[in-house]
Amino acid sequence: MLVMVLLSFFIVVLRYGFNLGWIGLQESVTYLHVTVFMVVTALPYVASSSKLLESSREAGGLPLVFLLKSLILVMPVLLLGQGLLNSMDALQTLRRNDT
Repeated sequence: MLVMVLLSFFIVVLRYGFNLGWIGLQESVTYLHVTVFMVVTALPYVASSSKLLESSREAGGLPLVFLLKSLILVMPVLLLGQGLLNSMDALQTLRRNDT
């Protein structure tokens, strides 16, 4: 939450103080809002499934549905990590090409 406030403040200072603005920077605040909303809504859903050790409703189904639901929180973390690694790799490639 603090990151969103500081980023919004930074955007306002750039816009009205220096007459600068980037759409990508403004959209990042929207993405942060969506991320917070998704985590806040998904966390109780996943936690209750884990607490109950939820299993399949079907006869003979797999008893590990709660592990499947935990991927709702794990996948975004893994994707964010992969995105950061790809960004760092791209920056290293750009730096090598500049010299």
